[in-house]
Amino acid sequence: MQSKALILLLTGLVAAVSGAAAPANEVEIIEESTGPLNARQADITWQATGGCKTDWANRCNAACRGEASQRSYSCTSIKSRIWRQSCVFGWSVCDCTCVR
Repeated sequence: MQSKALILLLTGLVAAVSGAAAPANEVEIIEESTGPLNARQADITWQATGGCKTDWANRCNAACRGEASQRSYSCTSIKSRIWRQSCVFGWSVCDCTCVR
């Protein structure tokens, strides 16, 4: 009798877990047309020279613009973000994106 109860319990747990909502962190992929009217080059991303620092707030965007110019990238705009990748608390890196 106990084995039947255990099997029913496990079956119920499997049903509940499989019916749960999918994780919210899934990335939605939007395909762009690759026809001649909508053709564009992919964005270029890189990490600004300097690695982990504490003072990116005042110079991250300027560093991205300078490095894009040095690398001869033709960008419609340049985006930058400061985030702690594998740095110690209080330190961060500067990530750059050349939007084409």
